[in-house]
Amino acid sequence: MVKGRKLAASVIAGAALSAGLMAPMAHAAVGGPKSDNPGIVGLTDSEGNQVCSAVLVDSQWALTYDGPLSCANAKFGTGDSHDSVEIDRTEVTDRAPDESQAMLVHFASPIQRVKPVELDTKAPEKGEKLEVAAFNGEEGINKLLSVGVSPISIEGHNAWLSWFQQPEQMKLETAKDSGAAVLRDGKLVGFVELVTEKSTSAEDVANVADWVKETIGK
Repeated sequence: MVKGRKLAASVIAGAALSAGLMAPMAHAAVGGPKSDNPGIVGLTDSEGNQVCSAVLVDSQWALTYDGPLSCANAKFGTGDSHDSVEIDRTEVTDRAPDESQAMLVHFASPIQRVKPVELDTKAPEKGEKLEVAAFNGEEGINKLLSVGVSPISIEGHNAWLSWFQQPEQMKLETAKDSGAAVLRDGKLVGFVELVTEKSTSAEDVANVADWVKETIGK
């Protein structure tokens, strides 16, 4: 299983290196139709700048990516740039980084105006049609005011990692869209890890569902 993870990850990392895209880009997802927020939150630094994304799995817990270009500098969480809530705790899996790069962040009080998403523990399959949800508002103060949901097609799956090309209706960006939601019929099936110009990887919820439920007390 570990070997499979490394193999799948190398596909994504190789594409990123060849495209010269390992450095963070300037903004979050671009384009796409406006949608109701299916459960994502923006994680921001102390000045309100978006660092990455996460998926609300409880009113005070969100699941995200703990890896390169991740949420290390995140201090607050918000569903729409209003009523930011302080992050007062983080938890990472006890697995090696080549087995999972999941992180849970805990908020000092419940996130407002966003409902937690239900977990789907059936892993994506190659060729499956799913959706990705990410913030796609204008740059600046309005960037977290809009959410877009776009169809995707799973290009491949190995161990507990899937990957897909850029969404059909919007463009994901490195760093700030790490932690965005991969959905099947409105339920969370994966969360975005590394975004490159050509391909995006996502870790399966099935890989961490038991740990998530144990950590948040459900």
